[in-house]
Amino acid sequence: MVRAPIFLALLAALFGAPALAAPPKADPPVGGEQQYDSCMQLARNNPRQAFATANAWYDKGGGAAAQHCAAVVLFNAGDYVEAANRLEHLANDGLTVRRDLRAGLYAQAGQAWLRASLIDQALRAQSNALTLAPDNVEYLIDRSVTLAGIGRLDDAVADLNRALKVNPRKYEALTLRATAYRLQARTAQAASDVDQAIRLAPDYPEAYLERGIQRRLRGDAGAREDFIKVLRLVPKENDLAVQASKELERSDLKR
Repeated sequence: MVRAPIFLALLAALFGAPALAAPPKADPPVGGEQQYDSCMQLARNNPRQAFATANAWYDKGGGAAAQHCAAVVLFNAGDYVEAANRLEHLANDGLTVRRDLRAGLYAQAGQAWLRASLIDQALRAQSNALTLAPDNVEYLIDRSVTLAGIGRLDDAVADLNRALKVNPRKYEALTLRATAYRLQARTAQAASDVDQAIRLAPDYPEAYLERGIQRRLRGDAGAREDFIKVLRLVPKENDLAVQASKELERSDLKR
């Protein structure tokens, strides 16, 4: 079992802990679409109540849709290991033959395993998702973060290259690849990617943080402006703002 080293914390500061992305809607029982939507909304707003609701619905024949809602409740409540196990069980159990839904469940399981810092399990689930949906940009980005978090930067870049081939304007992928390139000392490519990300998304704070770090490392006074830009774009208690404040202090110490 591999656990994420401190580098994963750096990625979390840069890009935030991932929220649980929704797979395509689970197949609710006939007539249960409204109940599924209601349960999922409750899972976001009141996990304790939603768990009881999901279990009661399952007892009445709610099937995989009720089980999926219960798994999302557990994720939102911070029980990432149990959530991941349930999500993978749903994907493995043959309760649905839809490839897109199974891929989404694996991707969600991967995010849950990553939140639990269980990297082997996260990679397994994310790779299963990509086996079913090899060109899904979000799944490629998810796995790239996991790979980068354990220092497999070449593999992370390969996933990001695939994502950007599908969607060249995906600024999140460009920013992540810029970070990976910087850590590989590929400074020209890192600068090119982050500049392109900012052109595509002028208010994307993660890109300004990455560009600020690049500028600080090469002694560019513009780093300070980038860190201040981050602080203007995000709440001060945000992890991104905390990291930007630290980087700003480092920049000021060099002045």
